[in-house]
Amino acid sequence: MKKNIDLSSMKDNEVLELLLAQSLPEEKIKPLAQTLLKTFGSLTAVFNTAPKDLIKIDGIGEQTAIDLAILGQILKRI
Repeated sequence: MKKNIDLSSMKDNEVLELLLAQSLPEEKIKPLAQTLLKTFGSLTAVFNTAPKDLIKIDGIGEQTAIDLAILGQILKRI
């Protein structure tokens, strides 16, 4: 399957929603993405937040917090 993925035209909340959709029910994604961005200030900050702080947000479980933190570490490496 050849499919180009271009996130450049997406807003930060849309990128975060895309990632959250992998592990959360659809109805929770938009408000949760907005809460994360409002709480931590930016997409970069969300990815750089420790899982122990992410799970303080209602709706973020341990696995989602770990997934976001892992992605943050991957982004730092590349």
